[in-house]
Amino acid sequence: MSSPQASDALIPWNPHTDKTLIKSQENSRPQGRTLNRVYSSLGKVLETKANRAAYSLGLGPDNITQKIGSHFGTGENRLLQLRCLQESMPPILEKHCSKLIRYTLPKESAKTQCQAFKSIVELVTLFPGLRVHFLCDKCMNSALSTDTISAIWDRPPGPPDDTWAFWQSLAATCLSDTTISAIVEGSSIEQLTSYEEGGLSVTELLFIEYNCSTSNSRALCIRYLGGILNLPQNWLELGSMSSHFIKKLCCEMIQVLKDIGVDTYALGPITEQPDVPFDYEGVDFLAITVLSGIPNWLANRDQDDWANQPWYKAFHKFIQLLRQPRSEELLPHSSAFAAHTFEDIVLKTYQEVELDIIVDSEDIQEINSNAGIGTMEQEGHHKQHTSSADESNNSIGYDEDQSMENEEFHAMNTRTNSMNHKQGPSFSAQGYDSDTESKTSEIDLLDVSSQNKPDITSIFGHTQRHDSDSDSGDLQTLSSTLGHEDHKFNIKNSTMQLPNCHEVTSGQVDSFNSSNNPVWTTPSGSNIYATVPNETLSTHRHSVPLTPYTASMTQPPPKGKDSDSSQVFQVQMGTVEGVVPGTEFSAYAPNNIFLCTFIAQSVQIAQTILVRKAVQDAIIAIPCGSYAEVSDWLNEPMIMYVYIPVDFQYTTDLFPPTRTERTHKFTQALSMEKAHIIVRNDEDNIIIEPQTSTMQKCQCEIRVPLNGNSAYLADGMDSIAHFNYFLERSNDVEVNTLKGKFAFEMHCLQGDYPQRKPGKNMVRDGKVEFISDAHAKYGFTIRNTSPINLFPYLFYFDPDKFTIVSLYCPAHAHMVPPLPKGETVTIGMGSEPAFEFLSPPHEKLSSGFFKLFVTSVYIDLDWIKQQTSPFDTGVMSARAPALGRETLEHIPTWSALTVILTMTGQL
Repeated sequence: MSSPQASDALIPWNPHTDKTLIKSQENSRPQGRTLNRVYSSLGKVLETKANRAAYSLGLGPDNITQKIGSHFGTGENRLLQLRCLQESMPPILEKHCSKLIRYTLPKESAKTQCQAFKSIVELVTLFPGLRVHFLCDKCMNSALSTDTISAIWDRPPGPPDDTWAFWQSLAATCLSDTTISAIVEGSSIEQLTSYEEGGLSVTELLFIEYNCSTSNSRALCIRYLGGILNLPQNWLELGSMSSHFIKKLCCEMIQVLKDIGVDTYALGPITEQPDVPFDYEGVDFLAITVLSGIPNWLANRDQDDWANQPWYKAFHKFIQLLRQPRSEELLPHSSAFAAHTFEDIVLKTYQEVELDIIVDSEDIQEINSNAGIGTMEQEGHHKQHTSSADESNNSIGYDEDQSMENEEFHAMNTRTNSMNHKQGPSFSAQGYDSDTESKTSEIDLLDVSSQNKPDITSIFGHTQRHDSDSDSGDLQTLSSTLGHEDHKFNIKNSTMQLPNCHEVTSGQVDSFNSSNNPVWTTPSGSNIYATVPNETLSTHRHSVPLTPYTASMTQPPPKGKDSDSSQVFQVQMGTVEGVVPGTEFSAYAPNNIFLCTFIAQSVQIAQTILVRKAVQDAIIAIPCGSYAEVSDWLNEPMIMYVYIPVDFQYTTDLFPPTRTERTHKFTQALSMEKAHIIVRNDEDNIIIEPQTSTMQKCQCEIRVPLNGNSAYLADGMDSIAHFNYFLERSNDVEVNTLKGKFAFEMHCLQGDYPQRKPGKNMVRDGKVEFISDAHAKYGFTIRNTSPINLFPYLFYFDPDKFTIVSLYCPAHAHMVPPLPKGETVTIGMGSEPAFEFLSPPHEKLSSGFFKLFVTSVYIDLDWIKQQTSPFDTGVMSARAPALGRETLEHIPTWSALTVILTMTGQL
């Protein structure tokens, strides 16, 4: 028997077999892993505590950066300090720079290093000449190149993340000797803001370098440009070549915005490497610097000729790009500035597009068969329609190719004409082709989201619609903003035939589609939307951004950082809006969740400092993007006293026994003598008897059907309080230096359009009385006999519907005063639309009020308007308005007068 012999067997190799053998080893928990997690978490907590303590002691990059910025200051002091910096380094500034540069060393935490990198980039580009002083510090070892500087800052394990690496590289490039630093530092402070003919300015050289550089150098060019254009005297030195420079500047800004993809209709990451960092803050700062400087430059230019200037189209496109959805995402500050500051120069345009958005989806589930674990696919791609500008529930939209021509047409209008496309639900309008003057269709301005509301109705029963015919070609109820139209009033019901309702067109309207949403259809097939208002009052609840307080108005609030309720905050509203010390604000998170209550501690004309009301309560996180709304004005002059008889059936609707969420602007009067109005009921009617001296001059009572909607009486009273407050408003507190030095005149116009001439002044002793005439046209004159230039604001108050319509308001703060001393302003004359006043049928007398305010400085009084009656259907069913912008006490100089209009109906 033979003994067994050893032999080698051939076994097929299976790679999964080896993997299976070590699988448990891969998943096993190494020794000390839990303890390591505890130590890491504890270290993060201690690091946060240590950083807060260091900040409170004045340590850390942010504190040092603020000290360096404070050294240079603002205005002329900043220019002086920059000139001194080119000659010598002040010891205190040298000490601060040394501290900051040492925060970049690897002995500091990665987070501190990154903060220091950002601060260096910001300071070097804001204050030319500071770069060389950072390099002179001993810790820099005389490094001059990007590589040697980066080597000093490198961390032994390598960059902790991409953001750290980005800011390290950018800061190293910023401190190294480059062509960009040579351009800036080779020029004096005066040369940085010089724009002489025959050569290229430093700004133009930087834009050239931007177009020829790598990514880091391009980012530095953007930062340097922002710093130079932010110099105080920059916009004063443009000289005769200013128009061409502004054109170049806007064209370059357009290219910069396109480079970062703001013209792409998508939100979220759009590149193959979505996490690659980029200095969007630098672009945002440059954009908002340009936007802040241009209005100062425009202040001395005639607005009537803007559209023909070489800079206008580029400026228009620049504003359009900043209003795109992606600009709002990437450049929040400049986008918001462009959206709200230049509405009178460049109207908002809207375009319906398909927008790709990455959203979470739970509809796709993929099973990993190898691991045996169900995993969720979290990125679903969906199409969504959106508008390319904000603040629109009912879009005005037209294609981008036509937008330039359409808006040039409207930028000429120097007045904020209240009779425009934002009129409220109680009005109607008729559309005309502005070229052919042919009537196209009637637009019912009410909630068109419901097809079952064909007529304008009122909860209280008597709102009417009025049609009108053209008047020999010159009277139109709707056309362009440049004239060829008249404004038609019905005094009794304040129902106006609106002009300018399709301001987005320039005469290219072929047809009107009266479907669920009215759409003007153009030959090209693109959609141009007529404005359809939401059913809300123009004096709606006012919300403002809530930002941490900064000592300087020119210093922007911290970007992208959350705060807590123990800090001091600020809101951009003040005495003009009616805020007084003690006014209460409710703070809300971006998702509309209530956070806490603040009170006004210090109130200025346009800014209020807020502190926590209940300081003893637990500290609450205030997320970035939170906003505030006034919850209780605590301003006594705003309160209207309402007297109701004992048998009034709706007492609990006006004065509920329990406290409500909203603070109303009226309270119950204990006697008729102290009341501003008396409210009583007669079956299902509400009878309002005005008790103020002004209202009693024109009527005794107002009777409106209730129709079972007593729950909305309180909202109606708020609107009446708003109406009464401004109707009675006069400057009796201050020394009124303007009293008797300005006048309001009304004229019946003679002749045919556009050569009509004003007749004699119809105002006698503060009254206008005339007989209703359907063919009569009227205009107004405001005279200034004072020794100062004035800003006039003219409103029409309808006492039957408690509406307030703006007839004239200055366009914006940067225009010259439209009413110079010794001069006049005319309204509704020449090529401008005239006014036609109509008495309702079967009414013997109709009355209303003209209210004229004049101020020595510009102030936004557009919020006075109350263009929709508080008793109309849409308003009463909508969110209750907080009528809260109601004081003029702190305007440097102002005055007001009231003229009563009484019209006798045709017999």
